[in-house]
Amino acid sequence: VNNGNPVEGQNVATEVSAAKKLMISCLERTWVSVVIDDNEKKEFMLNPEEIVILNARSNYDLLIGNAAGVKLILDGKDVEFTGMSGEVKRVKLS
Repeated sequence: VNNGNPVEGQNVATEVSAAKKLMISCLERTWVSVVIDDNEKKEFMLNPEEIVILNARSNYDLLIGNAAGVKLILDGKDVEFTGMSGEVKRVKLS
């Protein structure tokens, strides 16, 4: 009986677990710049209740324009960081 797992599965599972998934959930309007794996740069202007999901092989380097404005979740776990409304904050995750 196939319980949803790939039949020829090992490579698929390895690729999925090797990737890091970052979810940015917006609480207050904020600007976010992120460099993924030291080379791919993205910028967003987020409004409350917007969510962005990013994937990386190894790391994220974020510059957050309003540190109180976002919640970060890396691989399903809350990232502990604090900041005040309007505070610019750099966060590195790996």
